[in-house]
Amino acid sequence: YSFCTLLGTRHMDGRTPVLVGVSRYTQKGELDDALTPLQLMHKASVLAFADAGISEKDIDVDLIVTIPHLHQLLFPPTVPHLYSNPPRSLGNLLKTHTATRNNAYYATSTGGNGPQYAINEMGDRIAKGEVNSVLVAGSEAMATLAKARAKGWGIEGVKVPMFSMTGERKEVAQSGKKLPWGDHPGGEPKLLTPEKSMFGLPEIVHGLAPAAHMYPLIEQAFKRKYYKDVPGEQYQAELSKLMSEMSAVAAKHPEHSWFPTYKTPEEIGTVTNKNRMIGFPYTKMMNSVIDVNQSAAVLMMSIDEARRRGIPEEKCIFIHARCAVSETPIPTLERSELHTSNGMKVMKMRLESALGMSLNNVQHKEIYSCFPIAVKMAVKELGITYKDAGELTQIGNMQFHGGPGNNFGLHGVVEMVNLLRKKREDQGLVTMNGGYFSKHSGAVYSAQYRQWAASTMAEDQQLCNSYAKPVKLDMKPNGRGMLEFWTVAFGRQGPQRAIGVGTLESGKRFVANSADPNTMEYLLKNECFDVPVQVTAQQGRGPIVFTLDNTPSRL
Repeated sequence: YSFCTLLGTRHMDGRTPVLVGVSRYTQKGELDDALTPLQLMHKASVLAFADAGISEKDIDVDLIVTIPHLHQLLFPPTVPHLYSNPPRSLGNLLKTHTATRNNAYYATSTGGNGPQYAINEMGDRIAKGEVNSVLVAGSEAMATLAKARAKGWGIEGVKVPMFSMTGERKEVAQSGKKLPWGDHPGGEPKLLTPEKSMFGLPEIVHGLAPAAHMYPLIEQAFKRKYYKDVPGEQYQAELSKLMSEMSAVAAKHPEHSWFPTYKTPEEIGTVTNKNRMIGFPYTKMMNSVIDVNQSAAVLMMSIDEARRRGIPEEKCIFIHARCAVSETPIPTLERSELHTSNGMKVMKMRLESALGMSLNNVQHKEIYSCFPIAVKMAVKELGITYKDAGELTQIGNMQFHGGPGNNFGLHGVVEMVNLLRKKREDQGLVTMNGGYFSKHSGAVYSAQYRQWAASTMAEDQQLCNSYAKPVKLDMKPNGRGMLEFWTVAFGRQGPQRAIGVGTLESGKRFVANSADPNTMEYLLKNECFDVPVQVTAQQGRGPIVFTLDNTPSRL
């Protein structure tokens, strides 16, 4: 049955946006057969059109939005983008005449919140009549890149060594072979939001630029606030249980999950050669896996356009509530409280206001899961309770489903759409975050019609800003203070440096490091907070160092 025959008698606003086609794709295999990031995105896009009943020869869309590739972060800023205009490159492959004619090529800024932000924004444009159809797509091929680097393959036009995600530059003997990556169709995509770096000089100097170091620090701030008296082993066991229960969901999706294997809490929490500590208290299995080859795509239309194209009603999913808000422009280290999120508070208020009920009553959930604290803080701020963490995801966590960079959230949307097509009376919540829990987006989906509401993005952002009470960071701290919370960054050989946040006797906040083995051993062994320290700023741009007020043996 077509939309026209089934919905023609209902009173519906024809401009209401609906999701009509979805797809996600995972490729595993040998390096010689690996698809490029552009080819992966094209694959998912063709499948999304097919899901809506549109053949490849009939593909057309008014506007294309792509999610930025993560691989570019592994090159120094001076290296030009391998894909200078991804939405145009994708449009050329799809032969989308309308998008080409209108030069309607857009991209989100860097951040895991991007996919839902794009869906919210494109829904607004469809509802206003600016466009009738939109394709949102993204991909990552970091697994291919990792394999190629290990074999000494290069990339055409790239002559400098690459970084690792922890900032280490790795020299690899070159084999002479090159990955066939890159496309430059001309022009640049229009950004839906300005691109802003998620870290600044303080994060770089103190080793907090990698998310694998910042999120453990936020976890420690959370533990200090809410679970300070919980023994370290018990807390670690709870983290492992959370990740284990979500891994069970990933195991149910072998076609799409990168590691579709259930892991016990003991396997996740036990430190081994293959599961080393990355940033205390997170083992490797608690970190998002970015070396994946995965893509996803979502096709949106107005109801009128869906009717015109004869898309069946059972394919169409509506958005009942939505929100997008940012903690920025306040830098992460200047937030008054790292254990909480003003943005998530606003999201709870907005979504529940639109729904007229608690988010806890939404039947299905997909909570962003880059690190354990992302899940824990989200459910706390959103007021969500659960018995098993598997209730918080439809696809599994980023540790086992795989974390395809900025595009992971789109995979969650795809699976939520597929679920709600079957459970037509239900609703599904999808949340995403970008940066260091810095940018948030979320929506509640359903197969039941609901008229599109006017955007409240500006109002929501203003409310979030009103909650913020930034704390000025002392960039040259000296003197006694209290080390409030900390993490220890690990390398392959063991602990490398402790990174802590605290308050000087003057009342100013400081961030400082310690590479002293005894200090790191003491912190790890005692798992203590609010430790008296002496803080010393080095000359020039060197790191700020903290030392314990007394020797570890006396404390």
